[in-house]
Amino acid sequence: MKIKCDVMRAVLIVGLAGLLFHCRAAGAIAQQVTESATLERSFVDDVRPLLNRFCVECHAGDDAEAEIDLGTSRAFADLGSNPELWLKVREVLNNRQMPPDDAQQPTATELSQLNKWVHSWLKNAAQDQAGDPGPVILRRLSNAEYNYTIQDLTGVDALNPTREFPVDGAAGEGFTNSGAAQGMSPALVTKYLDAARDVARHAVLLPDGIRFSPFTSRRDHSDELLARIQDFYRRFTDDGGGMPVDLQGIKFDTNQGGLLPLARYLQATVEHRDDLASGKTTLQEVAEERSLNPQYLGRLWHALTQHDSGSTSFWLSELQTKWKAASVDDVPALVAGIEQIQKSLWRFNSVGQIGRFGGPWWALVGLGGLGSVNDIRALVLSPMGRIKGDSLYVTVGEAAYS
Repeated sequence: MKIKCDVMRAVLIVGLAGLLFHCRAAGAIAQQVTESATLERSFVDDVRPLLNRFCVECHAGDDAEAEIDLGTSRAFADLGSNPELWLKVREVLNNRQMPPDDAQQPTATELSQLNKWVHSWLKNAAQDQAGDPGPVILRRLSNAEYNYTIQDLTGVDALNPTREFPVDGAAGEGFTNSGAAQGMSPALVTKYLDAARDVARHAVLLPDGIRFSPFTSRRDHSDELLARIQDFYRRFTDDGGGMPVDLQGIKFDTNQGGLLPLARYLQATVEHRDDLASGKTTLQEVAEERSLNPQYLGRLWHALTQHDSGSTSFWLSELQTKWKAASVDDVPALVAGIEQIQKSLWRFNSVGQIGRFGGPWWALVGLGGLGSVNDIRALVLSPMGRIKGDSLYVTVGEAAYS
């Protein structure tokens, strides 16, 4: 019951507030209508006769002096069409510039009456036109606004489509985005079309839409994507692992091979080995703390901690044993052992030579096991002493983990 009473009270308060607002608005309108009627009577009875006696002789018709033509204000209804005229009248009356000294002069009472009426009429006209901005000229985007809009829509800050546009002019207030100061000529329309074509040349078609690139050629688009991929991986790699390259007689060393900093990953697993095993911390937290790639750190942790003997190699088993007993000081030795195994099993080819005549087809090529292989054949006897036709092959090489 209390809630229902509170709701009814709130509705009543809102209703009374709305009624009070409408009453005040209606009162203000009625007061303005009354003031307008008073000003009209005063204009007909007092002001217009004074203008006819002291002003109209010089300020009426096509030859009106100072561009003040009072002949257009014969009736009270004509005054609202030209408020600028009465602003000029107020100015000359306040400065006692009119009537001139050699003309018939009004009395002080007449001059005060005329001055007060002009002030009251201007105030009433301002209230009547409150909120009306007047004529609003259709405007276009300024050069700066157009540039910023294109850059925001495309995401390419280097675009400057208005570089061939004429400079924006400034209106009397000094603003370049005012409609009164802007123009639109046929030549400028042509420049807008040319600018649109230039922006369209930066569009790159995608399977699911488009994107925009700072470049316009397909080669530059490819280089841009490669640079983005390199920037992504550079966050998790170190410079190194390069090799000498002879490119049509130009010899240089690729010193940005994107070498995986294996020591940093192994050190992280060694330092946080107990906390990761007990669940006190997570691989994601360790990776964020040390700016490591969480996916690779997770795969390395899994390889070092897995216990599935069916999928564990001889080298990996020995590495797991050494890692479990290793301290931070032992990390360089672990890295050296892994690198020795890598060099025995894999070879990295120059990416720039892939697919060329006589060049490699893959960036990473397996060496097919060991360089030197010797076969040892032995007879295998069955439990009954009979000779079986199976062969046992044993492979020995220098890639053993030391």
